[in-house]
Amino acid sequence: IRFPRGEALDIYEDNRSPVIYGKSEILKRGMKIAVVAVGACVKLTEEIDDILLENGYDATIINARFIKPIDSDLLDDIAKKHDLIVTLEENVLTGGYGQSVLSYINEKGYAADVLNIGLKDSFIEHGDVGSLWKANGLDGEIIANKILKTTINTTEILKSHINAGKFEPVYYESVVEHGKVDRVDLYEDPDDGKVYVKIIDY
Repeated sequence: IRFPRGEALDIYEDNRSPVIYGKSEILKRGMKIAVVAVGACVKLTEEIDDILLENGYDATIINARFIKPIDSDLLDDIAKKHDLIVTLEENVLTGGYGQSVLSYINEKGYAADVLNIGLKDSFIEHGDVGSLWKANGLDGEIIANKILKTTINTTEILKSHINAGKFEPVYYESVVEHGKVDRVDLYEDPDDGKVYVKIIDY
């Protein structure tokens, strides 16, 4: 979807940083969930973040700034520290930014899951921006609910990751025996460089 006019981004003003070629901008640091938005979609992250906070998730919010070259340093960092990476773009998903992120995460063997949100490869009729965005799923509330629905499945995802050897668990009996967790801690051991998962059932 392309339109000639729009508004300048005026959110997260305290965390804005100078533009550096090929580097993304971290607007807010959080845990577990990282939302990486491209272009005009960055403005949706404010509502998404508010809804996630209401549901107990303090997400990291990132302005991708550059589609290519991909910011591999940033992806390495967030993949080690988050369970879920969400890409958000006003672009067809096939061959888009999100697909590049997914390929990179898989190639590097990171355990983080990736949720790509964008446009389907189909004709979009003319109309006002707000209506077209919502009709095509680019709406803060719709996106936040998709993220929450994905996050609800964290227990099953973690179990599959443990079984596949992606994590070396410190303690995970609660997930195996009860199928329920109260807190999940991910951390990287500075000695061996491996990412460990610690699941605690209170």
